[in-house]
Amino acid sequence: MTEILAVSWPVFIGLTLILFGGAAFMMGEALAETWRSVWQCVGYCLLLTVGDRLAGNFLFGSDVLSISGYVTHFGVLFAITLAAYRLTR
Repeated sequence: MTEILAVSWPVFIGLTLILFGGAAFMMGEALAETWRSVWQCVGYCLLLTVGDRLAGNFLFGSDVLSISGYVTHFGVLFAITLAAYRLTR
């Protein structure tokens, strides 16, 4: 499973789900409250994913060039963003 995530489970839970997941939730709320399009979530979530992968590399030495890591982390963060967007709308 670490080949798909490109980080260990504790790093994924702590960094991606808790820290950057909280940021994704606040981003989804902010986009919904200002009546932005749902498509803007994609661009902002891509930037948040890059920040997540770089933070994992700087703090824990994870592989920053893993495509599967980007895809899975983007999927998780995008799901959190869309959930917050729909709940706020």
